[in-house]
Amino acid sequence: MLRILLIFIVLPLLSLGQIPEPKANSYVNDYTGSLKPEEIQSLNEQILALEQQTTVQLAVLLIDNLPPNVSIEDYARTVGNSWKVGNHFNGLVYVAVLKERKHRLEVARNLEGDIPDITAFEIIESLKPYLKDQQYFNALQLLIAKLVEKLGIKAAPVFHTINYVPLKRPAMNHLRLKQ
Repeated sequence: MLRILLIFIVLPLLSLGQIPEPKANSYVNDYTGSLKPEEIQSLNEQILALEQQTTVQLAVLLIDNLPPNVSIEDYARTVGNSWKVGNHFNGLVYVAVLKERKHRLEVARNLEGDIPDITAFEIIESLKPYLKDQQYFNALQLLIAKLVEKLGIKAAPVFHTINYVPLKRPAMNHLRLKQ
């Protein structure tokens, strides 16, 4: 039954050319031009370190718009299936649809114990301030760092090419209780 359902979801998208081809030798597929080449290289190095330490594969896709009448959930799942992300059902697919302000972290079934739906939701929610400020590189660095943390890797990948800059947040003085 699941295969029949996947056929009805995957084939229409593939036949219409709605899923871009993955870029050769890259985990990061930026079809928006939002990332600099050195940022893509840095992210690729971090994702490679993640894969080498865990065997978990992560594919990142940045696009401007979703195809008509396709949900981000279906799109991310279809990308993961058509690109064959993960070995033995342990892949992760992050899709950001920049002009529509949507994003999704799709988790393969063998990783659902490590990254359940609520954790995936919390991870992508933590990216929103960076995405809102169009700091896509910082958002993706944070995504990788959160995945490293959730997968229990002792030494995080080195962020050496470009420094990760945390967002400055306004003081929360207005939340103090009156006495």
